[in-house]
Amino acid sequence: MTLDARSLMAAVKANLGALEGCPGHRFERIAPGQIFSKYRCAVCGGTADLDFKTGYEQGLQHGKTSAGAV
Repeated sequence: MTLDARSLMAAVKANLGALEGCPGHRFERIAPGQIFSKYRCAVCGGTADLDFKTGYEQGLQHGKTSAGAV
């Protein structure tokens, strides 16, 4: 593994750690108006793509729906 690859891997691990340790994401678009832009969580600072953000928000909605059905 080269130095650049190690730096990249360290950045990916740090981002994943921030996202996994967050008590609750509040995503904001990093570059509004740009197609395929990324999102940054205002709580933990982690970054995510639209797929991650959408899945997270769907999970929250499903959790609320399931909790209300019990």
